[in-house]
Amino acid sequence: MNFFFDTGSSDVIMGENDIKKMGIPLSSLSHTPKPIAGWGGTTIAFLLRNVCLYMTDSEGKTESFGVPEVICGRNPKQERTKTKGLQRVTQTRRIPIPSVIGRSFLRDTGLIAHVDVKGRDIYLFSRE
Repeated sequence: MNFFFDTGSSDVIMGENDIKKMGIPLSSLSHTPKPIAGWGGTTIAFLLRNVCLYMTDSEGKTESFGVPEVICGRNPKQERTKTKGLQRVTQTRRIPIPSVIGRSFLRDTGLIAHVDVKGRDIYLFSRE
């Protein structure tokens, strides 16, 4: 699955849709002490511990990285009420949370990120 690289996110986060693709029920994970917040609002969060992330570069080379924890977010609900004539209709939908690589990944792996905005590339370097 694909992740967004988000330097505005403090943590590595996996959305509910990606967790389901992996076959992991959210109910099997422990809750975080506080909800996560983002563009879609706040939602209940869970912890997935001792995760191995694999990254593949543009040349097909894959490398693995151990991450102590990934926060898993339940897709938040959004409700909209519309009025049609004399009838009010409330629609509820779930907003999918994207999976993101946040700053904790750089801290935990000791990597430095260089973002080439014009070329739309991200380069990861070891601090060594």
